[in-house]
Amino acid sequence: AELDATAKATLDKISGTVKVVAYASPEGTESYNKELSQRRANVVADYLRGKGVTVTEAYGAGVNGNTSNRVAIVTVQ
Repeated sequence: AELDATAKATLDKISGTVKVVAYASPEGTESYNKELSQRRANVVADYLRGKGVTVTEAYGAGVNGNTSNRVAIVTVQ
């Protein structure tokens, strides 16, 4: 749930109003992955807000499928 320089550079290109949905990989318990995905969503949303982007939702969706999905998806609205 940390942003590296590459992630920040990508997020710096976003403006307007967005929704953030984040996921975790299937390792670990369901409750841990839900909490981790929410932290991931919050980190992205907080970074974007700091850049003046309006975030309408930041949601941690837990695990999606059975592969590694350590990702946050930002949808411009």
